[in-house]
Amino acid sequence: MLRHLFQGRGLFEFIHKGLTSFNTKPTSNNIPIVYLEKLFGNHAMIDSADTVLLEFYYFYLRDGERWLMETRFSRPWYFEATPKGGMSGIRKRVALALSVFGCNLQHRRITISSSGTSVYCKLSRTFENLGACLKGKSIVVFAKAGRKEIFVKIPLTDHAAAGLDIEQQALTELRADPDLQPLLPASGTCFGYLAVANVKGSKSGQPAFSEILRIHDLLYQRSKISIPIHELEEKCCQTPIGEFSFAPRGLTRLPQEMVHIIKQTRQTANAYLDSFPEAWTVDCYMAHGDFLPQNIILAADKSPRIIDWEFFGLKPRYYDVFHYLIWADVREISWSPETTMQKLKSFETKMLTTIADKYVYYEYIGFYFTVLALTISKSLELYAVFRQSDLRLLLKLCDVIRFCHKQKFL
Repeated sequence: MLRHLFQGRGLFEFIHKGLTSFNTKPTSNNIPIVYLEKLFGNHAMIDSADTVLLEFYYFYLRDGERWLMETRFSRPWYFEATPKGGMSGIRKRVALALSVFGCNLQHRRITISSSGTSVYCKLSRTFENLGACLKGKSIVVFAKAGRKEIFVKIPLTDHAAAGLDIEQQALTELRADPDLQPLLPASGTCFGYLAVANVKGSKSGQPAFSEILRIHDLLYQRSKISIPIHELEEKCCQTPIGEFSFAPRGLTRLPQEMVHIIKQTRQTANAYLDSFPEAWTVDCYMAHGDFLPQNIILAADKSPRIIDWEFFGLKPRYYDVFHYLIWADVREISWSPETTMQKLKSFETKMLTTIADKYVYYEYIGFYFTVLALTISKSLELYAVFRQSDLRLLLKLCDVIRFCHKQKFL
């Protein structure tokens, strides 16, 4: 009966549309074998006497993300472990209530055979509720026991493992700073993997821009260092941008078109750096590296918690601030250097206090785009990736670096 009401008009129709907007009907019947083996053990090596059959709800999202939840669990982990707030938060709370009656997101049921000694089975013997998110370079398992709720990050590649080592080191190091400690989620290890505490009572929304600046200043003041401009590429372009760190390696070599664009990008970026005197130094700091709205969670008291530190590394001053402000715009096909600079100009008075700083501000905008372009071109070359969207992005970055170069002499 509830299912019929759920499909009806009025309030129930509104709720149903809201819930189905989170997901579509699964379009892929296959879970990549790399996920299955990492989470449940290598099937070819599983002893039949040690095999456990597990029933799951399988959700396949529009962006390729896959969710798993055992059918024995009634409360969906994917709503408990995400921020709640606004209209989206209302829908999530309704979904939690309706899940008691068997109403879930669109899904299908699958059976997976698992080794009794697999990571998943070890976790299931320790925690009372589990759920897995399968996407990109890692598996993230939500695990709950009583009031304890954690995310266990399981890497799929050596590069992903290195990134999680960086994150664990960053969290340990930054937590020793009394000013930064409140901004970090609790963390530790679980069966040898990085485990990060869930931010309970979290809400959607973003902190005020003044708080973004305060976070940047805390990171900058604790680790600021000046490096010669000719060392900027070597020291600041080694850590990939988030989404380029797990791009699928599908080509033995890049097409000539992409090789040409990468070469052009490097020439444009180096031309900007070469426009400064040889003795010029650049103020840098240990930045978050992927400082985006989705990596900032507001706790119940609206204080921010910063997550996903695997791209922690040396970057030019203001890098995290600029990345937070314009990375989403940069990923849009229609963005232009003029509109981007106009947006950054609108924040100028909020960031600067003296006339002299104005020139430094625009120099560091150029440094941001230069490091961004060099880092992305290196990542695409490393992973032998060719996508038309990446080609357009590099061309646009060349345009905005040239724009910064011209502005420098105005």
